[in-house]
Amino acid sequence: DGFNWVSQALSIQEHNIYGLCEFTSGDSCLHYSFHTWPPAYHTMLAVVFSVFGGSESVAFNFSAFIGTVSVLFVFLLSYLWTKKEDIALISAFVFSMLPVFLKFSGTVALSFFSVFFILLTLIFFEIFIKEKKRGVFLLFMVSLLCVAYIRPENIFLVPLFLFFFWLRGGVGFSWDKKNRTFFTVAFVYFFLLLAPALLLIYIGKNYMSYEGWNPTITETVGYFLKHSPGNLYFLINYLINPFLFLFFAVLGMIFSFIKERREFFFFFLFLVFYFILYSSYDEGSFTGTLIRRALILYVPLLYFFTKGMFFFLTEIGNKLKKIAVFIFTVFFAASLIPTQPYIFERSPQKIVIDLLLLSKNRIPENAYLVSSNNALVRSTLKKSGASFLVFKKQNEYFKDKEVFLLKDIWWWILDECEIRGFIYRNYDLEPIETDTYKTHGNTHEVGVYRLIKK
Repeated sequence: DGFNWVSQALSIQEHNIYGLCEFTSGDSCLHYSFHTWPPAYHTMLAVVFSVFGGSESVAFNFSAFIGTVSVLFVFLLSYLWTKKEDIALISAFVFSMLPVFLKFSGTVALSFFSVFFILLTLIFFEIFIKEKKRGVFLLFMVSLLCVAYIRPENIFLVPLFLFFFWLRGGVGFSWDKKNRTFFTVAFVYFFLLLAPALLLIYIGKNYMSYEGWNPTITETVGYFLKHSPGNLYFLINYLINPFLFLFFAVLGMIFSFIKERREFFFFFLFLVFYFILYSSYDEGSFTGTLIRRALILYVPLLYFFTKGMFFFLTEIGNKLKKIAVFIFTVFFAASLIPTQPYIFERSPQKIVIDLLLLSKNRIPENAYLVSSNNALVRSTLKKSGASFLVFKKQNEYFKDKEVFLLKDIWWWILDECEIRGFIYRNYDLEPIETDTYKTHGNTHEVGVYRLIKK
């Protein structure tokens, strides 16, 4: 999916069009498909492309920058939560070392952007609660609006944050007529600006959704029962999530429930709601690269970890604090060792990208590369290309063109528009670069092939 975001950002930067280019010829896009995804990330990435140039390497570096700044946000937020610099440093260090974030830090995953703005929203919220300044409240609202425009399911964070505001926002605040007017106007503007995102989500769900995206209640319950045990195991699996991180997160849950009940309910509801939501998807398993969707689950876990560390270091006293921090650092570093295979495993998507790069110089400049995702071709190789659907519908266009085929994982997972049978009936395949990957006990071949008309 990340290459779709890159392609859409390129469309904004190059042609001022918010759409997914399904058919490219040189620098021109001959066919767009309208995309109902909220546009915040693509728009910001287009701005970055305008400054540094449009390519997937720029997008990857931008993600790395977002991840780096997020570590700083974790430090600031943890300090606001505890007023302890040492605990804020520990939380930032642990966050920067979490295997899931290390694994996806170099990808164009929308969830990194979500985590970035959720952390920023929480920072503004905590400052507002302490300072009660209107300007900070407006920054909180703008940041929350950005969160809602990143992923469709982020829209649920709006009522969740407003619930948190209701829990904590009125404490010590003067609700005179002037302030009531200010907040009324602020909320009216907020929901007016939120309306386009709601409209995009409505159109996408009811008129432009893919198969399996509108399950019945029975199917949704079935998906949850199918995925939730494995997803829960994913969160507690020490080969993926360090044991000490989970231990202190559980300790923090207990401490928060006893000492900070309002904060506990917000973050616990945050964690449980999105765990249930993501587990209820058709592709709701946290295995493989699909965990990228659920990275925001680590925000409430981070809060509970920070509170658990605060409780632990407060209880043992100042005399033993330095020794305890040293021991924790050593054991936490040791707990990262079993996670290395997970961090560095080579995914099927990485195999396909490596094959594309290997075949780049063997594909002529005037050739077309047909694939399940033209965005991948457009952003990685800067070659002309077409999606399977366009290639089949407009096959007459390609009769005198040199055409190559990218077989990726989607070639085997989804037979889009019965493309496999169409190509096998009409073309012979000459291998250019090939490899294999294993999934669910089956071995599949992926690669780049020259299509030779029969």
